[in-house]
Amino acid sequence: MIISFSLTIFDEQDCIIQECLANILVLLLDDKHLIDAQSISLIFFNEENSYTFSKHPIAQKYISEHRRELLKDYIQNYTKPITRLLKDYLSFMTIGINPELGEINPQDAYKIIKHESRIVLENKITDWKFIKCICEKYANAGRLKRNSVYQLINQSLTNNLLIPEHSGGVGEIPKIVDSLKDNQKYENVYKYKIMALFDSDKPSDREDSPGNIIALLKYFKQKEITADTIQSSDYEYDPDSDLMIWHILNKRKIENYIPLDVLSSCLTSLDDQKKEQLKNISPSQLDYLEYDRNNVGIGKSKIKQQFPDFFVEQFSYEELEKRCKHHKIQDLISGEMISEIEQILLKIARIV
Repeated sequence: MIISFSLTIFDEQDCIIQECLANILVLLLDDKHLIDAQSISLIFFNEENSYTFSKHPIAQKYISEHRRELLKDYIQNYTKPITRLLKDYLSFMTIGINPELGEINPQDAYKIIKHESRIVLENKITDWKFIKCICEKYANAGRLKRNSVYQLINQSLTNNLLIPEHSGGVGEIPKIVDSLKDNQKYENVYKYKIMALFDSDKPSDREDSPGNIIALLKYFKQKEITADTIQSSDYEYDPDSDLMIWHILNKRKIENYIPLDVLSSCLTSLDDQKKEQLKNISPSQLDYLEYDRNNVGIGKSKIKQQFPDFFVEQFSYEELEKRCKHHKIQDLISGEMISEIEQILLKIARIV
């Protein structure tokens, strides 16, 4: 996240706001977020480019001498560049007291900066392996245009600033989201900190998801949706009107994203005949294939147990791109056609 300060926020005389601002500045020392360069120059330095904030009343009253020195050293040596790319894909927060200007009050801003971000999943043990896989592989893909964004996501994951939230199933996701919304950590700020990802369970590209998924879409879209009225746009996240950031997988399940070559090399139950049968299935058909004993040689319980581990195997991000190349999505910022994997990552970027 990119943090900026309103030019007048440090002139506030309210002691609660002053103390909260001081706490925010101390949090910045953890180096978890990016700071807008203009905020640094206008608030912490005078016209002669000398650091003056150590003598500010807020610093003097609410920040210890030791931490004032740490903050001075941190700000004076702050060199993290905020590229156009980062501005396009990360969330931008201006801390202030004027909501009409889109400013976030210091109390809420403190929660956004302090607390970890969460991805609500059907199963945090298995599904999280998919999330870790795409974060790590795309962060290490130096040839990707948005690589610097993916590196920041992966850094958040490594530092436990991005964590999974277990729901136990699609039907439980609204209950988990509601509990997080009411949690003191995320109250008023859940849109900045929480995302949900879940299977589509679609039997084919031409058929809609089952009723429990449609009910979940209704929850996130905050409008009436039924099996008879659902439209293709209801499967797409709308940042202007939806409850929060969410993503429904285009393919049937997370298991359907495992590259076929990886599946063939890792799954010992696959004999040559089954491997050949899978190779002869079109990528679109493979998207909605329900893996079972007939096509992979093991039952559902072992599939749930073994398949997620295949995401931690050593294979290139290009294998995931290949698995998703027949289903491209337009990136609304760049106008480029990107894979669904990149779309998921760019949604995650909004909450870290």
